[in-house]
Amino acid sequence: MRNFSDVVTRAAQRLRRQADLVQSVKPAAATTLLFNLRDVANVELLEALHTDVSRFAKKGQSTVYVFRLSDSKRYVAIIGAFDSRPGSSSGSDKAWSYSRRNGPSSPDALYVGSSMSLPERISQHVGRVSGGAGTFSMRLNLWATSVDAQVELLLWRFEGLLDPLCLETIEQQMWDDYRPLLGKRSGR
Repeated sequence: MRNFSDVVTRAAQRLRRQADLVQSVKPAAATTLLFNLRDVANVELLEALHTDVSRFAKKGQSTVYVFRLSDSKRYVAIIGAFDSRPGSSSGSDKAWSYSRRNGPSSPDALYVGSSMSLPERISQHVGRVSGGAGTFSMRLNLWATSVDAQVELLLWRFEGLLDPLCLETIEQQMWDDYRPLLGKRSGR
């Protein structure tokens, strides 16, 4: 067995290198897309949103995203709608795997995530594609259409393939800062 003190020293050095890597990250692009929750059942809106997201980031590009309410006064309505959401897919005995509800949370942040396939992941959250019963997502089209609330979809894209631990660290810090209503904090 190696000297434990040496192991701890090397672990600390590894963390310092990771911190330097995170510190050096700059987004290549950032944008905000807007949509109203009432419209997430509208096929044309979903296709337009998918097109906009696909123009911003292609599959294989590292991205971080935040769903945020433009008006925090709609927060209570969002909670009510989520708490009364349907439990299973129509005509199926499989329960939908919704993002979990957190508390206490920010009065405007709905969800924070990262993805290497942003168009597909956003499509799962808004309900353009189901992602399967085992895919955890907000599935806004199943419960949020009764709420008149504008959502800001904040997007950041990074050049090249970002180190997975670096991407996760950035997502975790955004999750801690935004304290979203839905989803889980990535990592262990």
